[in-house]
Amino acid sequence: MDRHKGDTVKGKRVKGKGWKGGRVERWKGERDRRRGFRFLAFIVVFIFHFQFSIFNCFAQYYDAGEDPAFIKWRKIDTKNFVLIYPSTLDSAAKRYAWLFDQATGNIAAPLDTRLKKIPVVLHAYNLNSNGLVSWAPKRMELMTSPPYSSYPQLWDKQLVLHETRHAAQMSKMGDHVVKYLHWAIGEQAEGLFVGIFIPGWYLEGDAVATETALSSTGRGRHAAFLMPQKAYLLNNMHFSWDQWKMGSYRYPVPGAYELGYSISAYASLKAGGRVFGQSLDYSTRRIYHIPPFDRALEKYAGGGEQELQAASFALLKQQWQREDSLRGQDIPAQVLTPTSNDYAAYNSPVVAGEGRIFALRTTMNRTRHLVEIDSSGEVRVRRPMGTVNSRLVYHRGFIFWTEIVPHIRWPQQSYSVIKCYHPASGKLRTLTKGTRFAGVDISADGRQLVTIENTPEGESRLVVIPLSAPDAARPVLSPDAARYYPIPTGGTWQEAVWGEGKSGAALFAPAYRQGYSVV
Repeated sequence: MDRHKGDTVKGKRVKGKGWKGGRVERWKGERDRRRGFRFLAFIVVFIFHFQFSIFNCFAQYYDAGEDPAFIKWRKIDTKNFVLIYPSTLDSAAKRYAWLFDQATGNIAAPLDTRLKKIPVVLHAYNLNSNGLVSWAPKRMELMTSPPYSSYPQLWDKQLVLHETRHAAQMSKMGDHVVKYLHWAIGEQAEGLFVGIFIPGWYLEGDAVATETALSSTGRGRHAAFLMPQKAYLLNNMHFSWDQWKMGSYRYPVPGAYELGYSISAYASLKAGGRVFGQSLDYSTRRIYHIPPFDRALEKYAGGGEQELQAASFALLKQQWQREDSLRGQDIPAQVLTPTSNDYAAYNSPVVAGEGRIFALRTTMNRTRHLVEIDSSGEVRVRRPMGTVNSRLVYHRGFIFWTEIVPHIRWPQQSYSVIKCYHPASGKLRTLTKGTRFAGVDISADGRQLVTIENTPEGESRLVVIPLSAPDAARPVLSPDAARYYPIPTGGTWQEAVWGEGKSGAALFAPAYRQGYSVV
């Protein structure tokens, strides 16, 4: 056998035909060394993680609270979701499953991601209408009771569009470098990446833009959503980027939803609907380009977050100035409340006669409270208020409203009760207990009260309750004699008011059904 200088098999020199075998053996040796290094790295990471986690072991980082113990649970298993729901919510859960299957493809496609299967828990007994997506463990939680007097969008569709976009965002952020980090610390990897590198305005603003683009309404089409931002821009009030992004203790700066929607919608308009999919892909690949998401926006959207904010605001201001120029002359108005350097918000004003007005007020250093404003503009605080979920109604010396009351034991159960306040005596009464009423109005003769009830089974209905003539600060409801009016063909009642029809007193109730309003 001929020998060739430089050929090696297991560290020994050989001749001619040993050249090929020498390369194979050398490659195997390098492979074994790499395997050993990876194993050693795994052991080091495991020990490090174990040492730092053994002292505080929690099942999850965020807990939305327990549901009532009497609930019997069921589940529906679909391609991308596992719906876990109370047995009483069976019909609504099937609609949620259908909505998820219909919407998931259009929601995930612009991000160029495949949605990872995620559990969805439906909370039917919580009246604080909301939804959340959380990792470690990954899950989606939806409070299915619709809010009172919202914009014309069915609540189940709103939740599916908005929260599924959050789930798609988190799935996309689990790619590339984050995926390898996932091996070491599990689902904490995505949360760590989001907490350090992804701004809150993107998470919420992109979800609002998605719900607006994929529905007939969405918050982006609701005039009140961007109203504060519009007022600031048209009055040339400027804030720093930090104030827009982080908020302010002095000025009521709009939050992450409004700011994020403006930037997200502008970036998609300028660079196309896949701009954030490309940006997240870049961020998870090049996590070392600090800050990666801002660098990605510069690459794919033509500017960082501050540049996009300035450009989007300039475009909105131009549009709003054009619309403002087409308005007629403003009606002269008198400002009743005194001017102040401190922020105060007044809501739900009601005229009480004798030049008095009652309203809900919130300030930067005080939670919501009821105030009385006299004809001279003097503001007097009457009493603190709880979680009011309706407008105020004044009738014959009484102020009525509905208020959410939490259950004493179960965080995922709450009630909405009818309350009334008698300003002359200062007495507050709770007229119902353990109910789920939202909104209230009183007939002109004071004999009937109308409200809306959203049941845990997903039914929405009007409730007309006889009301005794108020006297001596003791109005009395008779719920046993109540009349119920479910909404025809499904949907959600939004508000009910008494008025005058062709033949006398009439009840007007707008309802939302499949994305439009009916009366």
